[in-house]
Amino acid sequence: IDALKRAPFVDVIGIGARLDNLIAGVDAWPLASEPRGRESAAAAKGADGMATGGWRAFWDDLWREARELVRIEKVEQDLALIGPQQALLLREHLKLRLLAARVALITHDDKAYRADLKAAREWVARYFDGRSPAVAAAAATLKQLSESEIGIQLPTLAASLDAVQNYRLTRERGR
Repeated sequence: IDALKRAPFVDVIGIGARLDNLIAGVDAWPLASEPRGRESAAAAKGADGMATGGWRAFWDDLWREARELVRIEKVEQDLALIGPQQALLLREHLKLRLLAARVALITHDDKAYRADLKAAREWVARYFDGRSPAVAAAAATLKQLSESEIGIQLPTLAASLDAVQNYRLTRERGR
């Protein structure tokens, strides 16, 4: 009993809840290959205040739409360009990795837990937009979770059974 009291405490419920929150948020995270900061033509028109009518407005709208067709942007990392179907599969596989980490947490399988979280961290860094606050928070949470100790060594009953057996043997010899 004393050995059980001295065993470290693992907050399985708290860590599991954090993993569940990550799983729930995966669908809302923007991918790194998705366009960012695009304005619609109507929003741009309203912001510029050029809705004057006539040919001028027509050419302004046409020019705005033409500018949206081509976008030049400096990218600081290699982007994996993926289509909508692959994006869906990527998100589902990431959810499965996080679910596998949750199962490993429940079974206290430290090796599988760390491997799943490592893969999830790599996927988030590679495929998702790190400039998004939601993705940055998720990456920080994954880092914190991967540093959590979940593999605990619970004491066995071997010492207690040995003590009982030794007591029984000394009592039998004393008869």
